[in-house]
Amino acid sequence: MTEAGWPKQEREPRHLHRVKHLDIRIFMRMFSHMSSTTDRRPTNVSLPASLVDEAKSLGINLSRACETGVEAALKAERERRWKAENTDAIIAYNQWVEEHGLPLEEFRQF
Repeated sequence: MTEAGWPKQEREPRHLHRVKHLDIRIFMRMFSHMSSTTDRRPTNVSLPASLVDEAKSLGINLSRACETGVEAALKAERERRWKAENTDAIIAYNQWVEEHGLPLEEFRQF
């Protein structure tokens, strides 16, 4: 209890406080690419009737489901292109590691 009669509040360790803020920044960065309601563009999408009927019967928001699918396709295509663009560098690095070992391997503790 404090002098005023209030229960004493424990302070969090400083490193936990920073981790919480770091997690929020990472979270915000992860989802910053998602569009907000102000920059949406109406688009026509043709889907099989059976797919639309089942989605509606299950209460699935077709716009959000399409958005999620397009985001997944974009992510997969970006990853594929990154791998294609960086294949030579990855191969060269792997060859270097085979010849010389891992950098700073002498300091590994596992």
